Amino acid sequence: DIMVYGFGTPCVGPIHAEPCSNKNIISVVGQGDPFSCLSLGHVGAVSHSIAELCENKELRSLALIRTDGRLDEADETDLRWCYETMKEIRSGFNGEKMYPPGRILYLFEQQQEDDNDNDYEQSQPQPQTNRKRGKAMRGCLREVPHTYFQDLRLQARMLDISRHVPSLYETMLQDMYRNLKESE
Repeated sequence: DIMVYGFGTPCVGPIHAEPCSNKNIISVVGQGDPFSCLSLGHVGAVSHSIAELCENKELRSLALIRTDGRLDEADETDLRWCYETMKEIRSGFNGEKMYPPGRILYLFEQQQEDDNDNDYEQSQPQPQTNRKRGKAMRGCLREVPHTYFQDLRLQARMLDISRHVPSLYETMLQDMYRNLKESE
């Protein structure tokens, strides 16, 4: 069998059709990559959500009240409300979204807690933070399902194309491999 590796692969098809279902394709998608969750279906879903907020004054007011402040300071009831509301808004959209092809490996940076922490398998995708505090960042790789890209995510520097070129992905993967070999 031939294996195909793509770096920064864009949305190419529906979730249960070729090439998305092809296990001989490995898509390496970087943190904040706008192309992995940007299709006409994603744009339609955002448009639908904005229309819901514009047309429903009560929903708009509740959203502003319940999402006031930082996410890490939100209480469980507000987070549950946000989750249920997003689920309800999604159910009203019936456009078809496109997804990256094949198996998807999500490449992200995470703050390194200490020099002996090399457990890449247990890493969870986290927002990139704390570079200015002098903490070392490490590359992490995790296989994620296609549904990880069901929503258009707005992130800092997501449109900085220099962060989403194949050579950067290759460099990060080489650094991860070198660090892993050094830790053995």
